[in-house]
Amino acid sequence: MEEEPLLINKTIKKIEIWFRATGTNVKSTPKTRMDTIKSRAIYIINLLWLNMDLSGAVVWFISGIANKKSFTELTYLPFLIIYPFDAFTMKYWPWVYLHQIWSEVVVIVGLGAADYLFYTFCSNISVQFQLLKYNIEHLIPDDGTCGRLPNIEEIRTEFVDLIKWHQDLISSVKLLETIYTRSTLLNFVSSSALICLTGFNVLAGSDFVYVMTFVSFLFLSALQIFFLCFFGDLLLNSSTKVSDAVYNCRWYLAGTSLGKDLLLVQIRSQTPCKLTAWDFSEVNLKSFMKILSTAWSYFALLQTMYGSSP
Repeated sequence: MEEEPLLINKTIKKIEIWFRATGTNVKSTPKTRMDTIKSRAIYIINLLWLNMDLSGAVVWFISGIANKKSFTELTYLPFLIIYPFDAFTMKYWPWVYLHQIWSEVVVIVGLGAADYLFYTFCSNISVQFQLLKYNIEHLIPDDGTCGRLPNIEEIRTEFVDLIKWHQDLISSVKLLETIYTRSTLLNFVSSSALICLTGFNVLAGSDFVYVMTFVSFLFLSALQIFFLCFFGDLLLNSSTKVSDAVYNCRWYLAGTSLGKDLLLVQIRSQTPCKLTAWDFSEVNLKSFMKILSTAWSYFALLQTMYGSSP
């Protein structure tokens, strides 16, 4: 009888097409040479495609400085792109339009797929910690006396399995940390700058439609970093609840040997399994508040220096 795929595999399968659009292959099955060539080709095309946008935006920014544009004009988002030809002629406009649309698709899919996969992994590991907590709490039945449990060997066997389960979860968190730690740091740093500049543009703008565009962008920028911190905080808190489970598992009914082993598990689980931004900051709701505080400090400085500038 064929085994039913795990829920986490079903979830990844649903968003696999979005990873393919960015040139990333997340198949768990062995990859053929053709699969590798396809993913590499799409990745290289997207890399060159986006670097054209980046180069055009850098040229626009440098030309703005050379033309002595104000700070407010230089920080209008999104940055414009300067092409080496007239992009508004019918000869080039369809290709320019296609180029910009696909650039947006690649960026949105690249950010969305990676973030949603992060949320999925954090949720799945958090649920596993909750299940582990439940099993530890019900490890020792309430039908024996201290040191005289009738099925002590069965309990010890189950306890060993729970320890292996806990070790697997700890390894999963470390693997998730390895994958996302650097991109999380980039998200933390860029979010402070984006929230600051977007808030400044909201106050500097006079057109209602223009201002509302930046208000929505400000909200989504804050929401993205909030979700990263929220799921990181969820994972951290669920990992520490294993310690409470050991305390509530009626350890006083167990023998001395099993009691000492339970104490070791409790001590280890008091050290939370956490995700970090390349060891600079933990990924939790406290970090989210720090990001908002940093963005507000930068915003207040810009408002003081350039708030009255034309």
